[in-house]
Amino acid sequence: YGIHAQTTLSDALMFYGEAGSSERANALQLPSDAMRPFSVDPVSKRRGTALIGGAYTFEGGQSLTAEYLHDAHGYTRAEEDAYFRRAEVLPGMALGLSPRLLGRDYVHFVWQTNLMDERGHWRLMYTRNLSDRSNEFAFYGETVLSGRVTAFLMAMAPTGRSAAEFSSLIDRRVTLGLKIALP
Repeated sequence: YGIHAQTTLSDALMFYGEAGSSERANALQLPSDAMRPFSVDPVSKRRGTALIGGAYTFEGGQSLTAEYLHDAHGYTRAEEDAYFRRAEVLPGMALGLSPRLLGRDYVHFVWQTNLMDERGHWRLMYTRNLSDRSNEFAFYGETVLSGRVTAFLMAMAPTGRSAAEFSSLIDRRVTLGLKIALP
């Protein structure tokens, strides 16, 4: 179940929000005994997720966006700590069946250029997991090389302690590529 609403206050300013309630398949459970491994429920309990955000677009087409996400399917700080203690012993199960987002509360900020610019565009992003205080800084940019070829770059730099969502698996990542439109 879900609901979405948005309002545009002017040509430049928009606010939006959405909320939902759902069950998820293969819910990874953390037994109260820290020495016991994970268990998996075929379906999670019904929980809610809510997102609120706003975007401001400047006259040149650049925009700033801010969002707050609460996902009750995620773990509390104590549950996330327990998750990482167990993940050292059972990494396959921990990675394969963990919630899409480990924490419950996030903020996300985006500053981007005009997406309609024919030469290309770029986007700076910052996400913070408020539960474990880890962060992720990201950059995405693309430039048009010809009518059919675009080059892109994606760079990510997580920060935080090693037993935290954004910094647990990847130290830094850079992806370079080409997008080619076929005739």
